[in-house]
Amino acid sequence: MKIKYFIAASLMFAGQNALAAGFDCTLTGLNETEKTICADTYLSGLDNVTNGYFVKAMDNSYGVGTLARDQRKWLAERNRCGTDA
Repeated sequence: MKIKYFIAASLMFAGQNALAAGFDCTLTGLNETEKTICADTYLSGLDNVTNGYFVKAMDNSYGVGTLARDQRKWLAERNRCGTDA
């Protein structure tokens, strides 16, 4: 439980950009999971941080195809959450 508060506090002090999801929340056609992430500051911040790590991994990897496939699998699993934060 302490780790959740630490992450939340870190995100608060990381600046306004860290509190935006790793995708554009103003797009039409977002699925229920994406809408849930956009509506929750904590989830949006976590998504942004996670996206930042993914972008860095893609930039520094020889296995870009593998990472992209893993990302698609992860997104499919994440999107099954729907409105269940």
